Amino acid sequence: MNCICNIVKRQKSNLLVTICLTLGIAGCTNDIDDSIISLSQEFNHTKLEGKDEAPLILCPEDIDYLSIIDKGILDEMTVQERLKAVMVYKLADNISLIDSVYSFDITQEEAEKIGVSKEIYSECFQNISDINKIIESTKNIPNNELCLTDFKELVKNKRNLAQNKLVQCTTRSHPQSGIISAIDNDWHYGAFYPSIFHNKVLFVCFSNAAPFAVYTCSVKQVNNVHTGMKTGILYQYVGITLYLFLSGSGTTAELGFKTTDSNGGWANWRAIDDYGNTHE
Repeated sequence: MNCICNIVKRQKSNLLVTICLTLGIAGCTNDIDDSIISLSQEFNHTKLEGKDEAPLILCPEDIDYLSIIDKGILDEMTVQERLKAVMVYKLADNISLIDSVYSFDITQEEAEKIGVSKEIYSECFQNISDINKIIESTKNIPNNELCLTDFKELVKNKRNLAQNKLVQCTTRSHPQSGIISAIDNDWHYGAFYPSIFHNKVLFVCFSNAAPFAVYTCSVKQVNNVHTGMKTGILYQYVGITLYLFLSGSGTTAELGFKTTDSNGGWANWRAIDDYGNTHE
C-alpha cells in the first residue's frame, strides 16, 4: 500500500555534530578507505510521532527506507522531514548515473503511484538538472577532483556510513579541526596552521534541505589551490579529502566550503595523515 503525504518544508538548523564519515563509492579515490557499516536497527513501530504533530502511519517499505539515515539524525527529524526523506530515497532508487550524467528512470506519474508527491518530484528533478550542469561546466577545471555518488546503488544496498567521533584535536596549541557553517549557497571559509603530522584535510559535508546537492571544498596555501567536489543526497554525510601543500611550516591553510543547497549546510573538517589519524 503506497503512502502519499504532503510535505511541509522547513529549514533545519545547522547541527553541530562531530561525526566523521567518508563515502566508499567506486571510482572516488580521494576518500580515506573507512569501512562501511550497514545499519541493522529495527523499527518496531510504524507510527511516527513528533512534537505538536499528529501521528502518521508509514508502510513497511517506507520504514525500511528510513533505515539508511544515521540514528542520531533520525531522532532529531520531524514526521514531515522523515516523509520527505522517504520520497527522496524512492526517487534516488530510480536515478541512474551513466557516463557522468544523472537521469531519471521514472516519470512524475509513475512516481506518484509509489507515493512521491508532485512537489518533491519537481524539486528533485530540478536538483538533478542543476547538478548535471555543474558536472559539465567543472569537469575540465585543473586541480579539481569531481566524485559522483551513485544514488541508486546507495539506496539499493541500504547502506549507512561508518561513524567516528571527530575530536577537536590540537597540536602545538593550534586547532587541527573545526566546522564551517553556511546559511546559503555561497563560499564560506575557515583556516588553521597544519602540524607536521598532517598532510590532508577531511571534510564531512551535510546540507540543510535540498534533496540532492553538490558540495565543493577547497584548500589554499600561498598561491596553491586544491578543490574537490562531490554529489550527495539528503540526510547522508559526504566525505571529501584534499591534500595539503605544506605541513609544519607555519603556513596558513585557508579552507573553503559551499553547497548548491540554497538553505546552506556545513562541513566538519579535521587534519589527518595518510591513514586517517589525527595525532591528537
